[in-house]
Amino acid sequence: WSLEAETMVARYRQEIAENQRVDDHDEHAFFYHLVNEAHLLEDHSYRDMKRCYEDEVGSYEVLRDLQGSLIPKFYSSGRLIPTDKRAIASYAVLMECIDGIPFSEVLP
Repeated sequence: WSLEAETMVARYRQEIAENQRVDDHDEHAFFYHLVNEAHLLEDHSYRDMKRCYEDEVGSYEVLRDLQGSLIPKFYSSGRLIPTDKRAIASYAVLMECIDGIPFSEVLP
């Protein structure tokens, strides 16, 4: 990670949002050709983070009737405003904390 690469990606994403640039991301080309360019690695990480966030929020919407009984309650979601110098704000999901043991301690 570098602030420079993150700043380049933030600018790139803003240009896409303002229709100044076409979002021509090619996942296969990324892995095959472009893996050494820092800003493209950062863009890939951003896209992955956003996709995971959208999947998580979407899952809680679909499973709304199970919240609080079989799965944790979903309270809210949004972006975390960084306190340090960052160009991209991370996504966040706020959900109920459930007492129990972590999966890492469950015996197979």
